[in-house]
Formats: sequence, structure tokens, C-alpha cells
Amino acid sequence: MPSLATRRLIDAAATLEAADRALLNLWVNRGFDNDRLAALSRMTKDTLDARRERIVEQLSGELGLPPDHVNEALEELAASSRDTITAGLNGAAAVPGTGTEVVNGAALPVMAGLLLGPAA
Repeated sequence: MPSLATRRLIDAAATLEAADRALLNLWVNRGFDNDRLAALSRMTKDTLDARRERIVEQLSGELGLPPDHVNEALEELAASSRDTITAGLNGAAAVPGTGTEVVNGAALPVMAGLLLGPAA
């Protein structure tokens, strides 16, 4: 993530409510778009857009950065997750005490107890 340190984003995400962290996990780690989330959650796309905007605003406030920078970083992570998931990663192994999980040899940081990056 070129413009935002991953550690800072992880720390900021820890301040979110559990439901918002779960949505962030689905967006960023699982690569779900609003169409898929709407189908799963039975929320409207407008509701999901508003929720995401609120999450980005909260992260922006925690980080002291403009919402556009936070959103760009999250989009970059989500795109990476989608690419990796599409490539068909299999298997993951936890690295106890490190705040990372290894997926096919790549150590990925964990965000507020959630894998940050492609989740297997």
C-alpha cells in the first residue's frame, strides 16, 4: 500500500464496531462488491454505500488523512484480494503471535483480528 502504512490502517480498523469490521473484512479481504454484499445481507446498495462511506470517514478521522486516501488504500487492498482469490489460492497457516497469516508462502497482516489481504 504505497500511501498508507498497513500497520496504521490495522490499528484504525480496530476502533470500528464489530459489524463495521465484518463489512470491511468482506470488502477488503474477501473482495466482495456491493452487489454480492447486498445479496448476502439483504441491504440495499445505497445502504451499503452509505455504510462504507461512514467506515471510511471513521478511519479517516482515526488516521488524520483525507477520506480519498483511505478509500484508495482500501480499494487497492480489495483489488489485490480479488486478484489473489481469482488466482485460486488454497490453504493458509497461522503464524502465532506475529499478527500475520501465511497464505501460499506470503505473510499477510491481520486487521483487528481479521486477515488483511486475501483470505483462504
